[in-house]
Amino acid sequence: MLYKRSRKTNAHWWVRFEVKGVEVRQSSGTDSKERAQAFEQELRNAIWDEQNLGIEIHSWADAVERWCREKASKRSLERDKQAIVKLKLSGDVAELRSNPDPDGNRSLGAREIAVYRSILNACAKWGWLDKAPKVEMPHAEKHEPRWITEKQQEALLKELPPHAAQMARFGAATGLRSGNIRKLRWSSVDLKQRILFVGARDAKSRKSGGFPLNDDAIAILKRQSGAHKDFVFTDHLGRAPVGSIKTTWAKAVKRAGLEGFRFHDLRHTWAARHTLAGTPPIVLKELGGWSSLAMVERYSHLNPGHLAQWAGNSSTKTGTAKRRKRAKHRKS
Repeated sequence: MLYKRSRKTNAHWWVRFEVKGVEVRQSSGTDSKERAQAFEQELRNAIWDEQNLGIEIHSWADAVERWCREKASKRSLERDKQAIVKLKLSGDVAELRSNPDPDGNRSLGAREIAVYRSILNACAKWGWLDKAPKVEMPHAEKHEPRWITEKQQEALLKELPPHAAQMARFGAATGLRSGNIRKLRWSSVDLKQRILFVGARDAKSRKSGGFPLNDDAIAILKRQSGAHKDFVFTDHLGRAPVGSIKTTWAKAVKRAGLEGFRFHDLRHTWAARHTLAGTPPIVLKELGGWSSLAMVERYSHLNPGHLAQWAGNSSTKTGTAKRRKRAKHRKS
């Protein structure tokens, strides 16, 4: 039978029936009665096959549970779980593989589709599917990294409470990510050698490394010295490491006229300033702990001046002179 657990207009239909003494009760994942009826029939057939033909049936819930268990060490697992909830899927993975959005809702983003695709790939690896289907990722427009001027930065810092302002200053001075700053311990800082160490577990690239600190970063660390025995940055009471500052941050950027500016954009700001100052991309890559040079090339358009020495090579006069010089060198 079909029924609804809620009286809301768009509540999903649920199916409930019994096969050989085994009660089945689950959501159809749709508010369309016709599709729910089709889902119920397919589910009945699948259970009959499992009981009478020994064909093992794996549900979406089974796949999610195993996938999450195997991804237990994944740092973004909590956000992935939120994406799974947004998918609103249920039933047999073999039936779901061609339709990641049973309600016809096209609002799913890249994360939801990526997680859905990852789970299906895992099902193929486990032998639950003959092969993983091709799932198209939604088209995402590329945006240039956002960064702010020193004047805008000062305006923002004035709107932040002292503990958050210190974190923001440090982010702009080092390019460190928010999580690394919030978790930063004194044991990872060497003021004498002017080096900060980030372990592989806390690094996005999963590679540990030491990063040199500039004068601005050293000055901030010295101001923070003695505030807490373990953590460099603490909450406004100075008792514990900083938790989330999202609400505080959102209000501050709005008051500073920088609405939409994220804490992570301080990393872009740091990289943009390095580029404008002439730091070579390969050096910036190491300073920022990026895994590929492509990540750094996003900022190269800010300082085309480093290409000036090569611009003359297209000149007829210059090019001819250089070719003669190379020819003469080869003869000698």
